Amino acid sequence: MRKILIILIALIAVLLALSPLVFYFFNFSGDFSTSNSDWGSFGSYVGGTVGATLSGLSFIVLAITLIITIKHNVEERKTTRESLELTKISYKEQIEHQRKEFNLLLINSYIDTLDKQLTSKVYNEAKCDDEKDFCDKVLKWFKHFVEVNPESKDVFTLAFCALNELHVRYDTECITLGSIEKIIISEPDDEVQHHFRAQLMAKINPELVFWLQIYLCHCSEGYKDKIIANKLFQPTVRILDAFPEHCKKRKEDKDA
Repeated sequence: MRKILIILIALIAVLLALSPLVFYFFNFSGDFSTSNSDWGSFGSYVGGTVGATLSGLSFIVLAITLIITIKHNVEERKTTRESLELTKISYKEQIEHQRKEFNLLLINSYIDTLDKQLTSKVYNEAKCDDEKDFCDKVLKWFKHFVEVNPESKDVFTLAFCALNELHVRYDTECITLGSIEKIIISEPDDEVQHHFRAQLMAKINPELVFWLQIYLCHCSEGYKDKIIANKLFQPTVRILDAFPEHCKKRKEDKDA
């Protein structure tokens, strides 16, 4: 398109430059003069017509060149902005990916640490042989407190009473669990957050996580509201079945 425009302008310039000469020779035919004054007059005529025409064309060409240059610069800036925007988006995606990868490694590290802490946990004071024995005994105590407090629906208070009967302390383990839950809560991506929760429950006994959370509720102010709001508090079926109405409802749902 630009080449065609240049050729067109050149043709117009040639035609306009030659037109005064055509008009001159058309009106003043004859042999070439040998008089200096005639040639001087002819030079003045050519300078006044062709020169002015070429000057006008030069201005037009300059204006067109300026417009083309401005348009080119605008397009180039637009392309540069788009390129920078794409680069910016790419960097953001890379940073987000790296953040998720880092959090994944970090939470796996914390989960492994918690698993080791719980595996090496000694339940001598609770007179329990191992983790499973502890879960069974604390659940019995929990059911006992539910039975003697039939009007109470406060899972946290009843569960802590049961936990307190076995004199078990989870100070170190709760610090690790708190770090895990902090990563889960701070994750803005719901899908990734769900994946983190699933990893925790896959590695750590969900029932034991429940008792750790109960312990934390009485050690950390505001923790209870935080885990409920972020859907981190999920009692197991065995825990919920301690409440007669829940057990009855689950049986009805199963029969239906």
